[in-house]
Amino acid sequence: MSEKSKQAKPFYLSYFEKLYESWEISAEKALTLWFHNPLFSNFMDRAVEKLLEFKDYTQEIIDKTLKYRLFPIDNDFAKLTDSIGNLDERLSELEGKIVKVKKTNIKKKVKSRRRRNRK
Repeated sequence: MSEKSKQAKPFYLSYFEKLYESWEISAEKALTLWFHNPLFSNFMDRAVEKLLEFKDYTQEIIDKTLKYRLFPIDNDFAKLTDSIGNLDERLSELEGKIVKVKKTNIKKKVKSRRRRNRK
């Protein structure tokens, strides 16, 4: 049985080698014919032309976007910083008022409890 497997293996490999060689030759002929065909070259010329048009269009869109985009200026940052500072001041004022209101509510509750307890 080992003699059969030794004989079968080279036959098996030689079969695929012959198949590959015949495919390689026919594929080479087909590709050569295809690349030298004027329709293929025209098609490739048009494809390259359209790709370049698309590249130019994309570049134009990017240029327009960057041209008309509003970039912040140093003054804008200064204004923003001032506005944030003013908001912080207002918040601290409001927090102080909230604390005062809570204290007065607590005092009112304590006074009302004292009055109830006196009666």
